[in-house]
Amino acid sequence: MARPTDKELWKKHISEAMSKDQPGKIIRLKEAFAMDCTIAEACCFAEISQQTYYTWIKKNPELLDEFQEMKNKLPLAARNNIKKGLESGDVPLSERYLTRKGLIEPDKVSIEHNITGNIPANDRSAVEEFHSKLKGNIRERSLDKAKQDGELPN
Repeated sequence: MARPTDKELWKKHISEAMSKDQPGKIIRLKEAFAMDCTIAEACCFAEISQQTYYTWIKKNPELLDEFQEMKNKLPLAARNNIKKGLESGDVPLSERYLTRKGLIEPDKVSIEHNITGNIPANDRSAVEEFHSKLKGNIRERSLDKAKQDGELPN
């Protein structure tokens, strides 16, 4: 084994200096993952490159488990909030929850035109107008619902 060259020693010292604050950077990564950040966002938050992130988890696979655990905390907190809302008797929240879980059918609007289901060219403008009004109504109802649920300011 040959003695390291000056360049190799320099690279080693640089890499050691860069990783001196590794525990602090890992804490920042955990904070970012607790906010449900992507890997790119977490690396930016911790002020490290994505390559450094991948090098660290390759050298220490337990870190990946810790980061995943942090990512799971926010959805769990959100589910706990939903649970509390359901337990308090929030009927609109209950309906939305059951709809998203597929346990009740959402309100549906359907149009039947003729036996073949084809829309004649002269009726297309009426259908487009209907769709436009329908989207507007859905948007208004969604905003009203969000305001009622406290998701938007009045």
